[in-house]
Amino acid sequence: MRALTALMFLSLIAVPYGASVPAFPAWHGVNLIVAPGENYNAQFDTLRAMGANAVALVILCEQRGTALTCPNAPTRRELRAHIRAARTRDLRVMLKPHVETQEFSWRGEIRFASEAAWRAWFENYARVMLRYARLDADAFCVGTELAGTSQRAHEWRTVIARVRTRFHGALMYAAHFEEFEKIEWWDALDAIGIDAYFPLEISATPAFPVDELIAAWQPYRARLEELARTTGKPILFTEVGYQSRARSFESPWQRDPALRDDRAQSFAYQAVFENFADARWWRGALWWDWHADDPDAETGFTPTLKPAEGVLMAHWRNQK
Repeated sequence: MRALTALMFLSLIAVPYGASVPAFPAWHGVNLIVAPGENYNAQFDTLRAMGANAVALVILCEQRGTALTCPNAPTRRELRAHIRAARTRDLRVMLKPHVETQEFSWRGEIRFASEAAWRAWFENYARVMLRYARLDADAFCVGTELAGTSQRAHEWRTVIARVRTRFHGALMYAAHFEEFEKIEWWDALDAIGIDAYFPLEISATPAFPVDELIAAWQPYRARLEELARTTGKPILFTEVGYQSRARSFESPWQRDPALRDDRAQSFAYQAVFENFADARWWRGALWWDWHADDPDAETGFTPTLKPAEGVLMAHWRNQK
């Protein structure tokens, strides 16, 4: 894991957590990738019956050069219908655009060599975000894991300010787990989003795997708590998830054709809930992902029809 920089900027504006934290409710739900021409009412029904109170609608966009388009996303009319359908089932809705790219190994490595290219990219990016910011959701995620761009603080503050002219719900950014301590513009947002795929190491044959996973979380929890303290902002896991494969918690982000292990997935889910249950600054998790027809569903991320689904139900129904 690459070394992470200290909270240099944030330490200058440290405030006690709770002193000036804006109201932000707990979010307990999933990420749902949405496509054109689809109906998600059945998924919304299932999530609400399980006790979820939120869903993130993931909008897939494509980058080529400095241009950004979303040809495989639902229309805004369709998205409005999805938002209404989710809300009628008492689910809060986050809109969460994702940038897909063939020119970089993943979205976190998007970067440019010239200032002209940077200007063009941010202008195109803001234009797409403003298109979706017109929709009446409860929260809007202005970016997801764009670690190669997030050092451009001025440009990001400009994007956020422009989005605020159109969107009147809560704004956040979903930081990669190796990025969140480097961001200097958390103060411009209402909450901190973390895509919490932290690697967790436990013994080879643990007698109590959940306990060991909770222990493995402690260094990360301490760093997240420090971020909440120094910024005065609540933290939401905009993504967290584990595949149903052997020891998936060691490298949660990596797709691996290892042997199926539903227990490893359910143990990791349980550890998240138990580890953060008493954290006042933690505002829940949107699990990655809810995708019953995923071709990799057997060993993939989705908890549907697996023991992890029962873990979600047990905890969601007890949330307040």
